[in-house]
Amino acid sequence: MAFIHHVFDPHLPLSKRRGVGTQALTPLGSVYKEGTYDPATFFTDSHNLFLRNEFCADGEFFELTESRARGRTTSSSDGDVDDHRRMTTTVTTVDYDFSIESLVGWGGGYGDRQYSVAGWLSALPLFDPHYQVLISRGVASGYVHVSKKSIAAGSSTSSGEKAQGGDDDEGKEEYTVTERRFDFNNAAVYLEKNWGGTFPTRWWWMQANTFSSVPSLSVTSTGAIRALPITGQQEEVALVGIHWDGQFLPFPFVSWTVRWGSWVIRGTYKEYVVTLLGRCDKEGESAVPVRCPTPDGMQDAALETYSGELRLILKKRVGGRGGMLETLVDATTNNACLEVGGLSWFEKGGKEVWEGRSAMAEPLKSIVMNVEAERAGADALQLLKKFVEIPGL
Repeated sequence: MAFIHHVFDPHLPLSKRRGVGTQALTPLGSVYKEGTYDPATFFTDSHNLFLRNEFCADGEFFELTESRARGRTTSSSDGDVDDHRRMTTTVTTVDYDFSIESLVGWGGGYGDRQYSVAGWLSALPLFDPHYQVLISRGVASGYVHVSKKSIAAGSSTSSGEKAQGGDDDEGKEEYTVTERRFDFNNAAVYLEKNWGGTFPTRWWWMQANTFSSVPSLSVTSTGAIRALPITGQQEEVALVGIHWDGQFLPFPFVSWTVRWGSWVIRGTYKEYVVTLLGRCDKEGESAVPVRCPTPDGMQDAALETYSGELRLILKKRVGGRGGMLETLVDATTNNACLEVGGLSWFEKGGKEVWEGRSAMAEPLKSIVMNVEAERAGADALQLLKKFVEIPGL
């Protein structure tokens, strides 16, 4: 399951894209709700994780903090056909409330030093969009309740009864209700955020933190085409971030071959080499459409699965350059999140093969992805924050 919240152009009152919304993607179907951005009903914080929006209908809302997620969302869809070949309208409602505990952020455990995914310069308005993993591996406890009500076309009342057929039932609303409540304790959870003025025109993404054979292992990897600051030129960028056995391994040199159903990613970092092999049903039966930012607002622009297979092979070169590669980890999960995105890719069902390589040029790559530089840069920003307001810090 996934819960995605967005706010679009809040600072532009005349923008046609201006609004706030939420998505709930569940095994029983997806719910999407969008409303008008209103400072009186949308609440956030400049320095802490806090989002809340209250929609103007039946108490619908969403709220997210560093320790809790809750909300209620309803949406309807038309076009389904029932067993009697009648068109139906399906109304889906999702209620959820669960606690969140972070075990590993980005760069270490809960009490360890955290890092910016794209390096310390991401605190400044240089790259667009900005991207930050908040929780690489965490646990959640609570519930998600999903209710689907399918209403047959032609019914004329809302009696609240399910028609069984016959003359006595004429005029009553005919519907079926499917409900399921998911209760969970210490379920795996992941959390990230994106912000900025633009969104990648194409991307892939994968994340997994439930490797039964290696409980300490979590991985996040993504590649995208993004716009450069000032020039507006586009470049291909990618990363692989691994947390394992108390270590944090960020791989800035990445190559990939991706299409829907198959993700092949390779990365290098110092003496480490990683290979990620992701797969899912390539015919799209497990594909979930996801609404994402586009120049025209939120649209279905990505395909995602929550039951993908992901194999991670981590090796270390022993004996310097030219030495043997020793396998450190070879682990597989069947609960990976795998995604392809971008309107042109989405419209083709993600079937087009994309081969790419992280192309961030030197010396910028070494500056941005250098852990030591990250530590020094972050310290400098924290000192500067005492004198200058830096949102997000």
